[in-house]
Amino acid sequence: MTILLCFSVQDAHASLYDSINDCNALGGLLSGTMCGVGGGFTFYPGDTLTIPSGATLELTFYGIINSGGIINNYGTITISDYLYNGIINNGGTINNYGTITISSNTGNGIKNYNGGTITNNSVGQITVSNTGGTGITNTDTINNYGTITISNTGGTGIYNQGGTINNFATITVSNTAGTGILNAGTIKISKGGYITNSGKILVCGKITGNIKNSGTGTVTKTCTY
Repeated sequence: MTILLCFSVQDAHASLYDSINDCNALGGLLSGTMCGVGGGFTFYPGDTLTIPSGATLELTFYGIINSGGIINNYGTITISDYLYNGIINNGGTINNYGTITISSNTGNGIKNYNGGTITNNSVGQITVSNTGGTGITNTDTINNYGTITISNTGGTGIYNQGGTINNFATITVSNTAGTGILNAGTIKISKGGYITNSGKILVCGKITGNIKNSGTGTVTKTCTY
């Protein structure tokens, strides 16, 4: 089965590879429909990675740096046991129609910055858990039409650092050692969407829409953080 329907790296000329070469191009080992990669990789403008439905890309020890490329995920991306800061650093485009799972990280989970856009579509699921630092840091744009779940972080669950989060569906933040959501930008929660908060939301920006506090969840307007 083809692991990467459309994968290009510099000098690869966006060729369509068979499954073995797809995985080898990432420096990984193929087992069934799973490509296991023990090192991370970087994408540049013009690079495209597409993971089809039913395929799994598993990364350990290193993550993804997207410096202007396009990542289309219809399958599963799993990143675990990452040793450094920022499992996914996105300065390009990520379109998620499948599942992205991040765990066991001593640093931060996802950093969306430098013009980056992450769109989690209606069937998409993004789960960030057991991070040593912040679950998601955003300075640009995150569009959520599916499910984003942040839990068990060593720091803030979501730090919206001057960026925009457009939420049309469900974002759940729980069990964070720091602030649940720290908003210094804009969070728009459209009709039918909501954020479930069981921790603390500190607002130094704008939040519109429905926030559901559960347990000891609070929302406090402050510019001190």
